[in-house]
Order: sequence, then structure tokens, then C-alpha cells
Amino acid sequence: MDRPITITPSEMYTAIMAVCGTITAVAAAIAVIAKVIERMRKPNKTQDARLNEHEAWLKRHDKKFDDYDKYLSNDKARLDHLERSNTAFSRYMLALGNFMIGASDKEALKSAINRFQEFILNGEERNE
Repeated sequence: MDRPITITPSEMYTAIMAVCGTITAVAAAIAVIAKVIERMRKPNKTQDARLNEHEAWLKRHDKKFDDYDKYLSNDKARLDHLERSNTAFSRYMLALGNFMIGASDKEALKSAINRFQEFILNGEERNE
């Protein structure tokens, strides 16, 4: 053990080249692994992009459906009001027809006129 350790320039060069080669091999292996991982993730990224497009499409259509629901509920309210007004008008016309035929029930005619006027003024028929 008394001998000194001597390193020649040739051995030093060989050691440095070995370390550089090892670093290069490890970097190349990491690059290959990164590419493999990227390729494995690519279908997920593509699928995520497609899913985001579909979700945006669904949100647009959901908004349209909400708008259509509002339109339909407004139309239903209008139709219900028209149905009530037709019923009130039919009752008034029936009472007027009965009066004109000769039933001469003035109280029924007055009641029908009052209910019809109430409906025209307030939108609701009053029951007597």
C-alpha cells in the first residue's frame, strides 16, 4: 500500500469518456421513456379534447332546451287563458240564447253578464 496511485492521461481520458457515455446513455433512455409515455397519453389528450367539444355542444343545446321550455310554458299559460275565456264566453252566449228563446230568466242572464264582465276585467271567472 505504499505505492502511490498514478493515473495516466490516457486513463483519465478513458474515465471521462466513460462517464460522458453513461450520462449520454441515461439521457437517451430517459428521452425514449418520455416519448413512450407521451404516446401512451396522446389518446387520452385526444379523447379529452373531443369530450370537451361534446360538453360545449351539450351546454349549448341545454340552453336551447331551457329556452324552448320557457316558450312552451308561456304557450301553455296562453292556451289555458284562452280556454278559460272560451268557457266564460260560451256560458254567456248560452245564457243569452236561453233568454232570447224565451226562458226569460233575467237573473240568470244578469249573473252570466256579471261573470263575463268580471272575466274580461280581471281575467278570472267568478263563480256564483
